[in-house]
Amino acid sequence: MSDTHAGFGHCDGMVHLESDSLKFEFQSKVAGILKSGIKTLEVPLSEVASIDYKPQLFSTKLELRFKSLQHAQEFPKADANEVVLELKRRDRPDAKRFVSEVKLQLVTSSLDSMLEMTNEALGQ
Repeated sequence: MSDTHAGFGHCDGMVHLESDSLKFEFQSKVAGILKSGIKTLEVPLSEVASIDYKPQLFSTKLELRFKSLQHAQEFPKADANEVVLELKRRDRPDAKRFVSEVKLQLVTSSLDSMLEMTNEALGQ
């Protein structure tokens, strides 16, 4: 995330896919000097509305949208229910693979829920 703290700071961090959540670890830096402690956030996959990999000519972004405002507000810079993470060029291949894995997990989870509801409706 760039341009935090009124444009005088930025965040460095990483995100991991856990079995049923996304785990974010990040640290804010103000004016390149002052560092915050490392902050960890965990967002259940059930609260992720979408995740997109957005390659551009000079930058690449990872866009996350949550189902509620609550999760986005925990990040240093968020717009309503959306968080945009800027990626380094060297992280592009891993980020693309990561987004595919998260999307697969989201679809699998949705299918499992639909199968469970169908089984309950049929009394199985």
